[in-house]
Parts: sequence; C-alpha cells; structure tokens
Amino acid sequence: MSSVSYNAPIKIIGKSVWLELLRRKDAYVLFIFMGLFLLGIRVVHVAGIEEEATATMLLNLSLSAAAAAAHILLIFQTARQVPDDLERKTLYVVLAHATSRTQYLLAKGLYSVFAGMLVWGVLFTMGWLALADATLYDSGLLIQLILLQITSLFMLGAWVLLGSLLFPKAVNIIQSLAFLLCSPHLNRAVFHNEAVGSGWAWFMGCLPDFSRFNLITRYTDSIPALEPSVFLGLIVYASLYIALAFTLAQVLFQRRSL
Repeated sequence: MSSVSYNAPIKIIGKSVWLELLRRKDAYVLFIFMGLFLLGIRVVHVAGIEEEATATMLLNLSLSAAAAAAHILLIFQTARQVPDDLERKTLYVVLAHATSRTQYLLAKGLYSVFAGMLVWGVLFTMGWLALADATLYDSGLLIQLILLQITSLFMLGAWVLLGSLLFPKAVNIIQSLAFLLCSPHLNRAVFHNEAVGSGWAWFMGCLPDFSRFNLITRYTDSIPALEPSVFLGLIVYASLYIALAFTLAQVLFQRRSL
C-alpha cells in the first residue's frame, strides 16, 4: 500500500476531528477568555503598575493559563472521539470504507493533538507578545519550552486515547484531569515516603509526570536553558511513553469486538 493511499483515510478522519472542534466552539470560548485576560493586563500596565516582579507574575500566569487550557481541551477532545463514534455508530461506516483500525486510531489521536497544539499556539503567542520582553529571557529556553509543551500534549493525547478504550467517557475525562493535575504531587509524595514499597514507587515512576515538561516558571524566572542531555532525555522518555501507550491502545482496539 502506498503512503498516499494509506494517509488518505487518516486525513479524511482528521478533518472530522477538526470540524467537531469548530462545531463545539470550545476553542472560541478559550480565545475570548484569554483576550479578556490580556486586555485586563494591559489596563493594569496603563494604570502604571509595571514592577518587574508583577510583570513576571503576569507573564507566568498568562503562559500557564494557555498551557492548562490546551491540555484540558485536549482531554475533552480526545476522550469523546471513540465513544461518540461508537454511540452514533459512525465507527462502523468508517471501518467499512477500507480504513483499518490502526488508521482510525492514529487519525483520531493525531488530529486531536493537532487541535490542542493549535489552541496552545494561539493562546501562548497572545500572552507572550502582550507581556514578554524578548531581551530579558533565554531564547534557547523558549525553544525548549515550546518543544516540551508540544511533547506534553502528545503524551496526554496518547494517555487519553488509551483511556478511552479502558473506561467510560466520563470516567476517562475525570481520571485524565486528576492525573494531569495531581501526578506531580503524587509522584513526590511516593518517592519521599519511606513506607512506600519499591514496587509501587517504580510503578509511579513509569507513569508520565507532565510537570517535567513545563518550563514556564523556569523561563519567566530567567533561569538558563536545560542541559542538552537533560532535554534529550525528556524527549526520549516521552517518545517511549507515547509509543507504548499507542501500541497498547492499538492492541486493545484490534481485539475489541465491534
């Protein structure tokens, strides 16, 4: 099978993901709230509150809000793909038109992540252009920040896609949100608790810690960029996790009786 014929169903299914995002208007609401937030910040600046600490705090808040909004939108976007298609029975129509289950999963996961990347890119750019002074911050760290945020979205997309084949939609959304928000604190609690067994600590260490891929505070505090070995280590770690999560999702989907 040629790459063109293999990619065609993926692009067709991907377009449906984009159309669903536009139809639900979730992204528009986020853009409006972010615009109002940035407008309020500009009013603060016009009022004369321009201390460096305040500017740093507002930039951190703005970029953090962009990251959180994109990740949360991605959870909702990805979690409803497979369950909604099963409920509407459109999955059977798609698979009946020379589309493999692997192509279907790849399209749903990939284009959901693309949607999250688009929302994050717009919101991040809005906040950065409104508040950041490029001369005050490390451009190398900015590049690392952008690449790791994209990586984080791919990791989350793989996690939620796998969850959509294991849990009901509502449960998947709740557990994904809880893990996104709580995994850094849970990991620290496990590794600093001597009463926790090594097996449980090892298991927790295998689960993704999305805070490792968030360099926003490091960037706004003007801390130098990560060492190349540390940065590449995070990329390799994420790549292995994404591959594992998607492979498990594919195996589960292939064995699922439709």
